[in-house]
Amino acid sequence: MRTLTAKEVKQRIDRVPVFDVRGDDEFNKEHIPGAKTAPLGALETRIHDVMDDDSELIVHCTNQDCDLSQKAANRLETLGHTNVYRFEGGLDAWKREGYDTVTN
Repeated sequence: MRTLTAKEVKQRIDRVPVFDVRGDDEFNKEHIPGAKTAPLGALETRIHDVMDDDSELIVHCTNQDCDLSQKAANRLETLGHTNVYRFEGGLDAWKREGYDTVTN
């Protein structure tokens, strides 16, 4: 599984979809601009509606200790997605770099 840093995600965010695999409530409170919500329980449905198996995509959750993005990436790879990246540091790493978030 390929992983990305916050800087690498920032460089790709305009051309590669980013999926936040935390719950919808957490996403609605704060998320990376341009990210789409795809909670682990609804992951396949939400991603398959907009992505092909060979499309690049990035998954993330809260931080280094959150295993939701690991589970999501594994599940997507098992389903045949070949270009899955895991943003290992998640939202916390994004904020540590000083990047903006969307808050409600």
